[in-house]
Amino acid sequence: MGHLLGILSDSHDNVAAVEAAAEAFRVRGVLDVVHCGDVCEAEVLHLLAGFRVRVCLGNNDVARELARAAERIGGSFAPELDVEIGGRRFFVAHGDRWSQLDAAVRAGRHDYVLHGHTHVPRDEAVGRTRIINPGALYRAAAWTVAVLDLGTGALESLSVGR
Repeated sequence: MGHLLGILSDSHDNVAAVEAAAEAFRVRGVLDVVHCGDVCEAEVLHLLAGFRVRVCLGNNDVARELARAAERIGGSFAPELDVEIGGRRFFVAHGDRWSQLDAAVRAGRHDYVLHGHTHVPRDEAVGRTRIINPGALYRAAAWTVAVLDLGTGALESLSVGR
């Protein structure tokens, strides 16, 4: 098993679902976690303490509060993320501005583009870029997150309650 990345989005203050996601990540040995936005109540991020957390801004988030909450758990925040994790390039945005995601995919500079917003899981390759939406932890048929093995590219979609 390689370096594992936990991916979640659209938690919308659902404490029980975030707790279940964090436990699923811990059990699998996840080190890094990316939240694709719509945390809503920023203090929910404390449930992800212990992981290397990166979070981007969702359309229901307050940037200043999210930045402070991320900093308190040793994580990082940006309106959108352009980061390297485990030797792979990622662009992460909430997904409420499709043109932003499309531009990142067309640029071809990233191995992965991660997003949320639709509350629907997605795993699609466009050119050399893989687009992943982990699903949602609120207003979804099933509450889902994803675990990506950065060594093999294997993606596991996990139902965490409901």
